[in-house]
Amino acid sequence: MLRIKYISITIFGIMMIASCNDQDEAVPDNDDLELISSYKIDVAEPSGLAVNSEGDALYTVSDHTAQIYKLSITGNVIQTLDYVGNDLEGVSTFKGNKLLLAEERTKEIVVFDIETGSYLKHRINYKNNDENSGIEGVTYNSTDGTIFILNEKNPGNLIRLRADFSIIAAYELDFASDYSGIFYDSSSIAYGS
Repeated sequence: MLRIKYISITIFGIMMIASCNDQDEAVPDNDDLELISSYKIDVAEPSGLAVNSEGDALYTVSDHTAQIYKLSITGNVIQTLDYVGNDLEGVSTFKGNKLLLAEERTKEIVVFDIETGSYLKHRINYKNNDENSGIEGVTYNSTDGTIFILNEKNPGNLIRLRADFSIIAAYELDFASDYSGIFYDSSSIAYGS
């Protein structure tokens, strides 16, 4: 039976992990987040959420169906995109009309073209100890063309990739038992190379 999940859209500043930030900038401490609204969506086990560049649509992937869904900003399914993956866990907007998709078990980042349905898979070679604890999140930094991926656990890692999908650096995470999502906001995040 398909379960209906809720997407809660909360507007707040994103803070990067201190180990990724080589600058000694003070990060404001704001523990007060305000829920703006919450919407039902008809997607089984949604995993990951990305907003398009126009700000009028969202993308999510389903861990249950391994498909990509385009949603209105109020959670209505506008389109089911023509791709069936293998344990999809994360999604990010990318260059042009493309999305980045995280395939957890195969440790692949998929570049999916929304208009043509074509795709390219890039295997990311890093060590983790459990195929079901692999890539959970992906995000794109349009400022410098790098990509960040998040390994769920065993070990928890934030991994920064070049545009050719080779690894620049990996940062071990230890502030939670597992990690499941990532978003890059170029207007509020600074880090070193």
